[in-house]
Amino acid sequence: MSIFRFTIGFGVIAVLLFFALVGKGCSCSPKWKAYQAAARSDLRNLQTAEEAYFEAHSTFTDNAELLNYNTSTSVRMRVVEFSDSGFVAFTTHRGNDGRCAMYFGKVAYRPVVGNTVPQPGEPYCDMRLKGEN
Repeated sequence: MSIFRFTIGFGVIAVLLFFALVGKGCSCSPKWKAYQAAARSDLRNLQTAEEAYFEAHSTFTDNAELLNYNTSTSVRMRVVEFSDSGFVAFTTHRGNDGRCAMYFGKVAYRPVVGNTVPQPGEPYCDMRLKGEN
């Protein structure tokens, strides 16, 4: 009977330890959600700036200075394709190793984040990715 209790007790401790270790790297942490929201917001703001330019000039611009657009202070953005027909952009956040990507319009290059290609005009983030944009 006491062996049975020890086994159950060890199992509960092991499960709690497992969840404690996995929880530290969980993508549902409040900090990750805040980082992801900032990165997604900057990508959507870039899209909005491009759409406003398109509305006024009937074409997209490949000149970021014409958009009057700035990223958040904690978000780093790299636009890998900027043309008169669309853009491809990646973002990272200083407080996190994750990465977000988005493309909009007709582009030659479609970004891959992890194993996923985002839908056009929809930012996609993955916190498991490390490295520069």
